Amino acid sequence: MTETSVHDWFSRYADDLLGFLRRKVGDFDAPDLVQDVFLRMLSYPSASVREPRAFLFRAAANLVVDHLRKESHRDHEDIADVSEELAASAPTPEDTAIGAERMERFRAALAELPPVSRHAFVLNRFDGMTHSEIAELLGISPKTVQRHIERALDHCLSRLEK
Repeated sequence: MTETSVHDWFSRYADDLLGFLRRKVGDFDAPDLVQDVFLRMLSYPSASVREPRAFLFRAAANLVVDHLRKESHRDHEDIADVSEELAASAPTPEDTAIGAERMERFRAALAELPPVSRHAFVLNRFDGMTHSEIAELLGISPKTVQRHIERALDHCLSRLEK
């Protein structure tokens, strides 16, 4: 195939091929596949191609199949990589035991707090309430709520560090 005939076919059919390939593989990969179609054209003798448009679209359809196979294989590799990462990051039995022990120490530390401090802390940290909302609920000032939460936090952290 001569470069002149490929150039003519490119100027005549490239936009149609691009539209076809965008529908099949998306905007990102379509321009590269259009170029690949025309690169394949260079390897064929021009006399053997009777219907250039049909030939180009058949070559494009074949490239779509190849492209989708590669993408599918790549997706499976990505899934395998993620699976390996998840398995590597999964907590060991030792990590689970340490976490359970810390949780028990945290519960014990909470139990040692005065009821108002514990209540303010739980409402803030676990229920997501603001200092103003807690103050209104408990009938105390927002500054007092802040002090209760700070004391509770300091107490729990000191117990967990031991």
